[in-house]
Amino acid sequence: MRILLLTQYYYPEPVEKVHDLSRGLIRRGHEVTVLTGNPCYPKGKFYEGYSNLLKIENLDGVRILRVPQFPDHSRSGIRRVTYYLSFAVSTLVFGVLTGKKPDVVLVYLAALPVGLTGWLLSRIFRAPFVLDVVDLWPESVSSSGMLRNKIAERIIQRVAGFVYKKAKFICAVTEGFKTNIENQYIEKAKVCVINNWMPSETYLNERKSQKMPIFINKECKDKFIVMYAGNIGPYQNVGTIIYAADILRNYDKIRFVIVGDGVEYQKLIEQSEISGLRNVVFLGRKKPEEMPELYALADVLIVHLVPSILADISIPSKTYAYMTSGKPVLMAVKGEAEEFVKENGFGISIPPVNPSAMTEGILSLFKKTPNERKQMGDLGRENYRKHYCGDVQIQKFESVLNSAVSQKRN
Repeated sequence: MRILLLTQYYYPEPVEKVHDLSRGLIRRGHEVTVLTGNPCYPKGKFYEGYSNLLKIENLDGVRILRVPQFPDHSRSGIRRVTYYLSFAVSTLVFGVLTGKKPDVVLVYLAALPVGLTGWLLSRIFRAPFVLDVVDLWPESVSSSGMLRNKIAERIIQRVAGFVYKKAKFICAVTEGFKTNIENQYIEKAKVCVINNWMPSETYLNERKSQKMPIFINKECKDKFIVMYAGNIGPYQNVGTIIYAADILRNYDKIRFVIVGDGVEYQKLIEQSEISGLRNVVFLGRKKPEEMPELYALADVLIVHLVPSILADISIPSKTYAYMTSGKPVLMAVKGEAEEFVKENGFGISIPPVNPSAMTEGILSLFKKTPNERKQMGDLGRENYRKHYCGDVQIQKFESVLNSAVSQKRN
């Protein structure tokens, strides 16, 4: 099966699922071409070695066509729309030059415009197309505060409904996403749930070393480490964690480690400096392959999202990365993510955007014995292996893609 995969985000950007899916499909005997942009997420600037020119790569057997796009990840609605639309146009223009006609077009639908491109390319190639819906529109832009125009929201919702109807199958990352899609008059038979996951060879290896001075400064040695890792923007509201650190500044045994980058990163550093916090360490963005070693240093890993319609039906992808680490998770997300932690028993849940609740949650885990925390972490790791790992999810994708191609031929 020849698969054309459209995605605005791809390795080395910190969206590891898509490359792992490509590699997994190749291991199963399929041919995969990825149509993506030159990497610029999450800072909105091109990575070293990349520019706004067409670039062709081959990585782990995956043929990658990187097309020009307007790089951005700012709070400007106009610039962000330009970012999405420039990629959608580029993929349409260069998509017809990908080479062999694909048997199926798979769209990683993090941004709506690429869904339209996927549909148009499927018409040009006369191939079915499948959606992997990892973000909902207009909910994603509405919850971020970037869109407050009701007319624009209705237009986006209709476009989303159009793309959903044209897809042969739709894969949703949570049950809440599935319900949302079905509520747009989409037949239930073509919508399924395929969860996010992390690359097994990177995240499921045992971590023997528990201290890495190269990453953690000496102030963290022999301390209880509370870690947040991921994008640092308004939607994540990492400032709540900084406020909790302020409340716990007199607990000498507790250290906060912030890993990642984003539009609010510098603001949080300044906030910590103004408050005179010596219990917070900022490490900046690290390579995806470095993350498991960092997780191994933590005693608690935090997930935090501002409440919204979208957040309530989401399970942030970092949750699965945290599960592989065998460490307990402090889940500050309402709705499906909260229930997910309870069902799988690998952490505790607290209300989001609530420094007092976060402080209490941290102290609750701090007061548990190392063995009690290990039991929680081990349960998460075990459940991840059984139900959420890459082998399980990629097999589901292969089945959906085969069904799409079979129905087209019949």
